[in-house]
Amino acid sequence: MKGQISAKKIWLRAVFSLGLIIFSIYILLLSSPVRDDGFEVLESGCTSIQVGRLATADGSVITAHSCDGNYRTWLNIVPRTKHFEGSMNKIYAGKMHTETSTDMRNVTEKGEIPQVAETFSFLNTAYPCLNEHQLAIGETTIGGRKELYNSAGMFMIEELQRIMLERCTNARDAIKLAGQLVKEYGYGDWGECLTIADEKEVWHFEIFGAGLKEKGAVWAAVRIPDDHVGISANIPRISDLDLKNPDRYMASENVYSLAIEKGWWDPKSGEPFKFWKAYSGQKPFSTREFYVFNTLAPSLKLDMNAPELPFSVKPDQKVSIREIMKLYRETYAGTEFDMTKNLLVKDRRSDQLIKSPVAHPWMSRDLIELFNTLKPGVIERSRTIAIAG
Repeated sequence: MKGQISAKKIWLRAVFSLGLIIFSIYILLLSSPVRDDGFEVLESGCTSIQVGRLATADGSVITAHSCDGNYRTWLNIVPRTKHFEGSMNKIYAGKMHTETSTDMRNVTEKGEIPQVAETFSFLNTAYPCLNEHQLAIGETTIGGRKELYNSAGMFMIEELQRIMLERCTNARDAIKLAGQLVKEYGYGDWGECLTIADEKEVWHFEIFGAGLKEKGAVWAAVRIPDDHVGISANIPRISDLDLKNPDRYMASENVYSLAIEKGWWDPKSGEPFKFWKAYSGQKPFSTREFYVFNTLAPSLKLDMNAPELPFSVKPDQKVSIREIMKLYRETYAGTEFDMTKNLLVKDRRSDQLIKSPVAHPWMSRDLIELFNTLKPGVIERSRTIAIAG
């Protein structure tokens, strides 16, 4: 009876996570380079919002993920499985663009690793996202310096997520396993962020290849404080690292040495090491990150023009699930980031200026360029959290 109650409790707790996944797939279904009406999607990219258990209204831990790209739309629940001693686990590339769970067209076998005695049940989507122990993973692609890419590495990010979910019950162990796997077998994807949550805490994990001469990878992970909110929106965000505090920080052994070797950080300069600066070189936030933090913690009076935002923020009030879902529908309507705010026409009835009926957040690049040609600067492009339908 105890085992039955435990299993029921586990899957009931999965309802919200599954809801977020369905929402993500809905977002994915709406994503395409060109809409049915001929309008081109402005941009694509993913947004992952994390909330610690002391920052949520119901005491839950949240990681969420909008998969804004042209990936597979099927999902299945992979059952818990026992494996024969000496069996191997095949690692693939290209499975995110398949049409069914058995579709192997254009899929490449990258290698294999020893299988474990038993693997956990997990929800298998384009980016595998949730297992039976409530280990949940969100994803955003963050790019990074092109010199770090190494196509020879075995693991693409979605396969790394799969192995983490098959073998781990908590976020810390998942990060440690990922670090061990890429060190031994290599990482062959672009820069990626995984937001990894369990029932108690959520971590922000960023990983890059280590270059063509390196088999491993370079990575860092920071735990979101329990009373804070974090975000990843396609830009590396990890800043300072305090590896003497393993309760909050983890990183690969080469996190400093690789940056020194490549000339991306000089410890003799006196400049503090910043992970985002060493491995991406770009500003560690844009509109999406600023908007989420500023919405949930307006008392901080954050500055969009600042060189860096806080890595995470304490919200002014505890955050509900509905508020997170609302953020995922955000187009910045009525705010300074509203791309349509200057598209005004004279109303024939009232003779007053009103927003043009053709103005909407999903205008194509061609339409934006047309408006800006007629009047330079009339539309300031801004990547919204919500994407085109």
